[in-house]
Amino acid sequence: HFFTDESYYAKGVDYWLNTDYLDTGDAIVVMDCTPAYFHRPDLVIPRLKPLVTDDCRFIVVLRNPVRRAYSHYLHQKKNGKEVRTFDQAVIEELRQGTSQTDCNGWLCYLQDGMYGAILSKWFRHFDRVQFKLVMFVEMVRNPYAELSAVFEWLGLAPREETELDFSVKYKASEARSGCLMTLVSGSSPAKHLLW
Repeated sequence: HFFTDESYYAKGVDYWLNTDYLDTGDAIVVMDCTPAYFHRPDLVIPRLKPLVTDDCRFIVVLRNPVRRAYSHYLHQKKNGKEVRTFDQAVIEELRQGTSQTDCNGWLCYLQDGMYGAILSKWFRHFDRVQFKLVMFVEMVRNPYAELSAVFEWLGLAPREETELDFSVKYKASEARSGCLMTLVSGSSPAKHLLW
């Protein structure tokens, strides 16, 4: 989250490269992966653009916007960052008409599914051929075929299906300990004791 985390970004590009990419060895492709970059183009593009070449590629996985919004909500709920019901959060977002810069703590659920508006911002600064759009539903249906297409687009040799492990699943809907999450996140008075 280098480009979206103010405290991390303040440490500088050299710190980021020497921390996250020190041991890349002879890697053909080096990646930074987070949905936060795509959804915050106004913040990320001015920070990223001066650092990359025209060879830079962007892989964007697009999900049904309604399912994405609810999954995002569950993720924030699981991490103890959301206290409202989903209905309350959506109604509040609709009433306020907040812009992405107003999404305190990434708690806007509808805006991140406005793919056309978000992509148009990216396409004003980067050539469309630098983007590979992958449909999440296709990734779930046939992960090997989708990943093979991504490998080919990146100019990488295809992988054998047996080399890929699709068994690990992240379940945002399974709640973590609410007490623990409250303790270690936000403005908990006990947080400073733990760190």
